[in-house]
Formats: sequence, structure tokens, C-alpha cells
Amino acid sequence: MQVTTDYIRHAARAARKCAGDPLGGAPQAPDPEFYGAGTNRRRDGGAREAGVTAPPGYVDTPQALAALIAAVRKESRVAVDTEAASFHRYRDRIYLLQVSSPTQTALIDPLAIADLTPFGGLLTDPHVEKVFHDADYDLRVLDRDYSFRAVRLFDTRIAAQLAGEPAIGLAALLEKYAGVKLDKEHQKADWSLRPLTPPMLAYAAADTQYLLALRDALEQRLTALGRLAWAREEFKQLEALRWTD
Repeated sequence: MQVTTDYIRHAARAARKCAGDPLGGAPQAPDPEFYGAGTNRRRDGGAREAGVTAPPGYVDTPQALAALIAAVRKESRVAVDTEAASFHRYRDRIYLLQVSSPTQTALIDPLAIADLTPFGGLLTDPHVEKVFHDADYDLRVLDRDYSFRAVRLFDTRIAAQLAGEPAIGLAALLEKYAGVKLDKEHQKADWSLRPLTPPMLAYAAADTQYLLALRDALEQRLTALGRLAWAREEFKQLEALRWTD
């Protein structure tokens, strides 16, 4: 367990360096010990240049969305999350999409982009694993709002349950494994507002920035327990989730 914890703590430190201080500090170069050729590779097998992780980007044009999706579909996996506003709107919908690959985090504004077809194509790409934390509601609202389906999933909440974690919330898991304490100030924020404030954007980005490293830690734990096959069965069942009134 110590190896796993050290690994994800190192990942989190590197991600924080790349993202910069959420209160306005300048981004720093990532630690090459973590983002080395041995651990940071493209789906096509080519080594990626060390230190290419960028601060979160705001995607609000069709051109930027197409470029983002083209880039992340070259990866083997991507972390995904959604933000809605059910506490503030009678009719809820998705107001923000978060995507993190091993090299970048992006926030997609669905209010500014009418056609999210490229994002739907990412979800159905069988060559790219989509990592969620507690995917159930996300998958249902993606079906409700856009009729999007997702395949090849990894859910860190389900993985944590099967690993026997006593607390399976994202904040608890990241604090335990990564030493990252998520700011809960915007947990019930009104994501329909525009423009979103810098603290809200930082909060949204943090939901996926560390998810790939957490996924790796939990996969190691499940493998050690001989329960990875159980998890894969559960992940496969998530593909059938649909919105029901």
C-alpha cells in the first residue's frame, strides 16, 4: 500500500506544479521523475515529451472542442466529470464538462457550444478508457441531455468500494492517497452562471486533475486483493445506464 500511496502523492505534487497556484501563482515545470518516458506515453506507443501538462483550458468554441477531442483521443485514458445546477434550477441540465488527460485538463462550456458531437465520440471510443468518480448520475444526465453513451469505463467510487475503503467520496480518497484536500466551497454552486469565477473553475478542474492517478492506485489495490475482475464486471454494467423519469 505504501508504494501506491507514494506514487499517487508524487502524481498529485506534479499535477499541482503544472496547474499552478489556483489563487493566481504562475505554473511551474512538472517533476520529470514522475512525467518521464516510462510512465507518460501515448496510446500509439510514442513517448511524450516530459513536462507538457498544461493549466486548465476553457473550451467555448466548436474549433477548440474539436482540437481538444482530437488530442485526448490519442491517449489511452481520460478522466471525465460533469457539473449541473439542480440546487438552483427547476429544470436541471449539464452546465460544464471537465476532461483531464495525462497531459492537460480542459473545461468545456456546453452553453457556448451547441454541438457536442465530438465529446460524444470520445465517450464511445473503445480505445480510450473513460474514468469517472461515481459515474451513475453523470452517465444518466449525459443520456438525458445529449443521448450520449459511454463505453470502456473505470469508476473510482466502485473501485474504492471493492477495495474495502471505509470512505469512498472523492475528497476522502484524494486526501488519503494524494494528500490533496479538495475545496468544497463550490460543491453546490450555480454552474449555470456566466462567467464562472476563477475559484469555481479551479474547483471544477480539481475534480478530474487527480483522477487518473487515483485510478491507478485503486487498480493496484484491486489487483493485490484479486478483485480487479469483479470491478471490471461492474464497470461493464455501467454502459447500460440510461436516464429514466
